[in-house]
Amino acid sequence: MTRLYLFLLLFLPAISFGQRYMNFTKSALKDSLAAKNEKKKGVTTSLKDTKDDLIYTIKGPGTDQTDIIYSFDSLGRCLREKVIAGCDTCIHSKLQSILNIQSYKWKKINENQYVSRFEDRLMIELSVNKQEHSFYIHRMEWTQLLYDILLGK
Repeated sequence: MTRLYLFLLLFLPAISFGQRYMNFTKSALKDSLAAKNEKKKGVTTSLKDTKDDLIYTIKGPGTDQTDIIYSFDSLGRCLREKVIAGCDTCIHSKLQSILNIQSYKWKKINENQYVSRFEDRLMIELSVNKQEHSFYIHRMEWTQLLYDILLGK
């Protein structure tokens, strides 16, 4: 029974919306997203490959749509995700699902930015444009000193 709890503890974050794809190569990310296709009733997914980005679209019932744009660095590794939703409530629920992943230990540093624990090197940046319901998740290359400054230490 304890093995089951350990399995769920380790893999539940991997299957939630907040699973991050930082450092994945473009081909590995395409394979992972293709395997992940949403199998819910009334939900369709699509994947578009542009020269610089991968755009993963999830269309729900009615007009509910979420776009996730994955951007890559010069080595071909994912360094940024942009999540775009159709409404303010929708984007806040998606943001909250990521902030609820306890392993990242998110800390709010100002009105529109969160940082993960130092080891994960992630930052969430909310759009300052209130008409655009989106946020970015960035892979950061910070030093311990810069991280401490961000946290006000």
